[in-house]
Amino acid sequence: MPYSLLIGLGAGFVSAVVFVSAVTGLSLVHVLLFLLTPLVLFLAGFGAGTAAVRIAAITGTAMIFAVGGAQLAFIYAAFQALPVVALTHFAGLNRDVSGSLEWYPAGRIILAAALIASLLSVVSLASVGTDLDTVHSAIRDATTKFVEDRVPTIPGAPTLGAGDIDAIAREAVQMMPSLIALFVMTYLLVNMWIAARITLASGRLQRPWPDLSTISFPRATPLLLLAATLVAATGGYIGLCAKAFAATLVLAYILVTFAIMHFVTRGNPWRVFLLLIVYVLPLMLLVVLAGAGLQVSFWAIAVLFALPGLVETAWPIRKLPAS
Repeated sequence: MPYSLLIGLGAGFVSAVVFVSAVTGLSLVHVLLFLLTPLVLFLAGFGAGTAAVRIAAITGTAMIFAVGGAQLAFIYAAFQALPVVALTHFAGLNRDVSGSLEWYPAGRIILAAALIASLLSVVSLASVGTDLDTVHSAIRDATTKFVEDRVPTIPGAPTLGAGDIDAIAREAVQMMPSLIALFVMTYLLVNMWIAARITLASGRLQRPWPDLSTISFPRATPLLLLAATLVAATGGYIGLCAKAFAATLVLAYILVTFAIMHFVTRGNPWRVFLLLIVYVLPLMLLVVLAGAGLQVSFWAIAVLFALPGLVETAWPIRKLPAS
């Protein structure tokens, strides 16, 4: 416990300093610091156990509250500390099965990250407004301020009228929940992976490294995606919130598609080339179709790449044990 306490206090201090530094500006360096804030917490959790990351989360939140006040402390706790505590808790879960330890599946950790990111997106939306008109008004005001203050300083920038600003604001409102959720899910999973690799290299990772090419989700997960998509299609404020859940679940199934490709190309001499094509194909499709004058949504490409992961729920491509 003294080791966990020491690591937790140190990680909480470093994480708080990085976070406070990140929110003092909007430059690329500040954004990078914000994105890397969870890394210190993940390192504490994977290297010293769940007790250490809980201590780090409490320490960091208390320090930020003392320095920056309740609002900044809430942002740190909600978007940085608590998600890391939850994900490291899931990563550390295990049970004894016939004399050997069975660890919490990596696929379910990804699902947990997706749901956490979606909930945080809904919280962000609620902080702007609890109805569609209020959210649109707030985004329109922010867009107007940006157009008036920043756009004139951009060489060759077009002149935007009230109608243009209103259209931009409406589009931004529709995209905001999905983009926030995807952003949060991505930086949580990337930081988690980096921290796990670092602690694995140091010999301090608390669990065996999972075979990521075998990640899968419970069979009922597509029903959750279907429900989120149907609610999102109804429109309104609730539909806007549902878009966050649909977006993160689509990303989760894209990761399953990539895992399938890693699995089925094992031993193939062209493996690196094939995987490279899979990873750059979405961008290539967008560029080619745009060059051909075809208006194809990013989401259409995303759903296309999520399909193999979804299809495998009913028709397994890999031979995996049930999750």
